[in-house]
Amino acid sequence: MAVLLENIRHFVAVRVYAGFASEPEVVVRAIDDWECSWEEDGRPPADLRAFVERTTGELFEQHRREQARWPERTDCDRLDAAFAELDGLGILARQNYEQTLTSGCAAIEAEAARERSRRPVLGFVFFHEQDTESAVCWNSGPSLAWGAFEDGDEAWRRVAQAITEVLGRHGIKSEWRGASNSRIFITGLRWRRRRPAR
Repeated sequence: MAVLLENIRHFVAVRVYAGFASEPEVVVRAIDDWECSWEEDGRPPADLRAFVERTTGELFEQHRREQARWPERTDCDRLDAAFAELDGLGILARQNYEQTLTSGCAAIEAEAARERSRRPVLGFVFFHEQDTESAVCWNSGPSLAWGAFEDGDEAWRRVAQAITEVLGRHGIKSEWRGASNSRIFITGLRWRRRRPAR
C-alpha cells in the first residue's frame, strides 16, 4: 500500500509542478488514472478521493510557497513569451499539447486547417504532456516537435531557424541537429512555471 500511495503522490506532484492544471483538474485526473489500482488493492473508492484531495492541496500550497521565492522572471516565463511571439509569426506554438507526439501532430494539423481561414500559417511547434512530465522530473527543458506546412527542405529549414532564433532572443538555449525529422531540444532550462495568485 505504501508503494501505491507514493506512486499516486508522485503522479500528483508532477502535475502540480508542471503548472498547467488547476487543483480540481489534478484531482480528477489522478482519480481517473489510479482508481483501478486502488480498487485492486481492496481499498474503498472514497479513501482514494480523500487521499488525492489532501495530497493535491498540500502540494499546491507547497508550490505556492516555493513560487514566492522565485526570481521575477523565470525560464518558463521566457518560454511563454517566445511561444507567444512564434504564434504571432504564423508558427502555431502550443505547450503541454495533447498526451503524445502522435496525438499532438494530428491535433495541430486540424488546428492549422481552421487557422488558415483567418491568417497565414507557416508551421508549428509544440511539446506534449509526456515532454512536460520529463521536464518537471528532470528540471530541464522539453524537447519540441515542429514542422512546416509547405513542402520542401527550405520551408522546413526556415521554420526551424525561426523557432531557434526566437527562443534565443528570449534567453532560451536550444539545439537542432539540422534534420527535418529531428526534434529541437531546449537546454539549460529550469522548470518553474508560475501560477496566478489566489
